[in-house]
Order: sequence, then C-alpha cells, then structure tokens
Amino acid sequence: MIDKNFSPLRKHFKFQEKIDFFLPNTYVLMAIERSFELLNEIILFHQFDLNNNQEVLEKSPSNEHEYRKVRSFITRELWRIGSFIIFALNLVGILKREYARIKEIHVNLGLSSLEFHQKLLEKREKEIEIYLLYRNKIFAHTAFACPKKRPKKEMDNEAMKWTSLILYFGGLLGYNKHGVTLGQGCMIIEGKRPQKEFPKLSFNQMIDDFKNHFERWYEMLKKICDDIEQFDGDQILHYYNDPWIASLMCAK
Repeated sequence: MIDKNFSPLRKHFKFQEKIDFFLPNTYVLMAIERSFELLNEIILFHQFDLNNNQEVLEKSPSNEHEYRKVRSFITRELWRIGSFIIFALNLVGILKREYARIKEIHVNLGLSSLEFHQKLLEKREKEIEIYLLYRNKIFAHTAFACPKKRPKKEMDNEAMKWTSLILYFGGLLGYNKHGVTLGQGCMIIEGKRPQKEFPKLSFNQMIDDFKNHFERWYEMLKKICDDIEQFDGDQILHYYNDPWIASLMCAK
C-alpha cells in the first residue's frame, strides 16, 4: 500500500487580512488523496487475486482448466499494471503542475533559483522513465497504432512498433507466484531492435518505485512550503496566480 498523506503540507495564509488561501491548493490536495485511494484499490485487488491463484501460478499449467486460470490472471494483471501506471503518472502530472506554481513563488521571493528546481525535476523524471515508456508505447496507446513520427531521430522503428504490440496483448512476459513480469526477452524485427528497450517490470517493483517517488515529491513540496510560510499572504499573492482568489477579489 502507498500510505502517504500530503495534507500536512497545507499552509494557511490571508490576503488583505480577509481572504483565506492555502498552499498547496486545497483541490490539489483532494486530488492527491483521491489518487492514492485509486492506486491502493488496485494494489488490494492485485494482492487478493494473487493469493487466490497461488497454486496455479507456482507451476506450468497441466490441463485446459489451469491454462485458462493462468491466462485469466495474466489478463487481469495487465489491466491492473496499465491502470496503475496511468493513474500514478496522472498524479505525477498534478504534483508537477502544483510544484511549478509554488516554485515560482519560492524563486521570486529569493529563496532559490530556477536551476535548483530544474535539477530536482530532472531527477524525478529519471526515476519514472520506465513507466513513461510503458505508458506512451503500450498502455495509453501502442507504438504500433500511434507511432512517434517527430523528430525524425526519435521516430518509432518497426521493431518498436511490433514489440509494443506484442507486449500489449501479453507476449514477452513471464509469471510466477509473485505475479507477472513484463519485458521478458527482446524482439528483433527486420534485423533491428527498438530504439528503447523495455526493462523488466513487475507489480511489486512498480509499487516500490512509486512509493519512493511520491515520498521524494512530498519532501520537495514540504521544503518550499515551509520556506514560504515565513512570508505573509500579500507578499505571496504578488507572485502566485490563483483563479479562485482572483474571482473572490472581483466579487468584492
């Protein structure tokens, strides 16, 4: 389970001593909380399904009934992995967007530089590049159906297109009592390899990777929110574009 609560980050400010606002934005915190609920439901379903199919997953199928049970489990596991990656990366996008808004305040108040934040963001991007690859080439759409065409040097070649398709329907995978592992082996089509290899990916590895990733996002947001807390709301809103506060000001 991903037991991370971002609510303690919430800082309360007042603008002109009468308009309350918060950093991070309250709706952003609600979206983060809801995202973790979704992700944890997927994890629970994975654990339940795995426990109920241990016997058939520990050996090769010996009859048609066992074969169908294994195939059905693999189908559900692919669905869970794909769904988890898409929801988790949507959450990453939300965190990046809110961090960018608060980062602007942090920089303009003289607390940091853009270069400092850029380096942190590059590290976060590097941590999830395997999941971006699986999302962009398999789970959001396949490279077979929607190949990348620009820029030319990054065009999806035939090997990428066909490898993407085969991974999509459950080829190039293995399974054991711990679940499914994607990216088993590699495809060579027309003497070529995909521009990017698909690293091995398992459900448990995915959970651990995103747990660590979200922990680092929490620490990044905590640092800049704690730093900004020493300033008053009027100073902060000089650099913070919040449409909700703007609408309240117009209403008055």
